[in-house]
Amino acid sequence: DPTAVLVHFDRKQRKMMTVVKIGKEDEKDKPALARKPWPAAETQVLTRDLAEAMGLAGKMGVRVTEVYSGRAADKAGLKVGDIILKVDGEAIEASQPEDADVYPTMLRQFRIGSTVALSVLRGGKAVAVNESRHVHALARRVRRRRRAR
Repeated sequence: DPTAVLVHFDRKQRKMMTVVKIGKEDEKDKPALARKPWPAAETQVLTRDLAEAMGLAGKMGVRVTEVYSGRAADKAGLKVGDIILKVDGEAIEASQPEDADVYPTMLRQFRIGSTVALSVLRGGKAVAVNESRHVHALARRVRRRRRAR
């Protein structure tokens, strides 16, 4: 049986506590594994101010801030600083920080392993990125909800 351990930690000025259960997990309560597509890169929204400062006034999309080495985005040739404007010909309607989920949501339309064409600007020049594994699988543990009987 797992043992409950009280853990103290600081979060900024707050003194927090939580309980962590240590030990072997009961097999029948093991979480399911859910897979969803993800870009294998981190992005930020190309805000109006950022676009203007970069000489891209009027453009909408996302800027690549990190590419995970050896993953699909890296293999596709995406680079930090790339501006992604379209996914399979569809404009990325993102121009405010609140639009951060627009690009990942667009990718979730595709099956894991499908080919996705990205319209990318690199150094102000158009670059086409076509890669058959760009939509990569992200495995997440999801707890099965038990039905009340």
